[in-house]
Amino acid sequence: MTPRPLPLLAAVIALLPAGAFALTSATELLRALGGQLAAIRSSQAPQRVALDNTPDLKPLLGVGRQAVLSELGVPDNCAGGSLAQCAEAPAWNYSFLHLPPGRRGGGPELMLLFNFRGIVRDAQWNYSR
Repeated sequence: MTPRPLPLLAAVIALLPAGAFALTSATELLRALGGQLAAIRSSQAPQRVALDNTPDLKPLLGVGRQAVLSELGVPDNCAGGSLAQCAEAPAWNYSFLHLPPGRRGGGPELMLLFNFRGIVRDAQWNYSR
């Protein structure tokens, strides 16, 4: 009798975090992050609002600047500068955090590092304090 791999596979899948298969493409991930970022940026809440579950960023590797800009908008580290200046920056940062005036705290920040062709070569979550 040969072993049946299905119960083992089901057990492995059950151990994975919720949503591990939900965002498999860069487009899906960028759209989801863009919606969450827009909600956080427009928040008027009297308390801290932040992205609680930071997704895996591997699907973003190989994505171009224009795709990122289309879904996430102007990076926070480019505020006040021109988009032309920002287009040459080696890194873009997006803060997934809203703090009301007078409040202190931190939260997740997305950092995208680009190669010389404007393609994401690294993507990571950093946490401000």
